[in-house]
Amino acid sequence: MHLEESPKEQFDQDREAYRHDVEAQIFEIINQANIMGANDTEIPELRDLIDSLHKNTITPEKALARAQAILNSKQDYH
Repeated sequence: MHLEESPKEQFDQDREAYRHDVEAQIFEIINQANIMGANDTEIPELRDLIDSLHKNTITPEKALARAQAILNSKQDYH
C-alpha cells in the first residue's frame, strides 16, 4: 500500500484483483468443461457467471462456488 492510498482504496484494489483471479479460475473451469465435451448448458451458465461478475450482480465467492458446482455436477454425470 502506498502512503497516499487510503485503506478503502487499497481494499477496492484488492477486491478487484480478487475478482480478476476468480474470473481466471472460471475460465479454467470453462476449459475443463470443453475438454469433457457435451456442454449443453454448462458453458452458457459459466459465461453468465463471468458476465454477472462484470456487472457486480454476484460476489466473486458465489460465482466461484457456482462454477465449481457446475463442473462437479458435470464430472458426476460423466
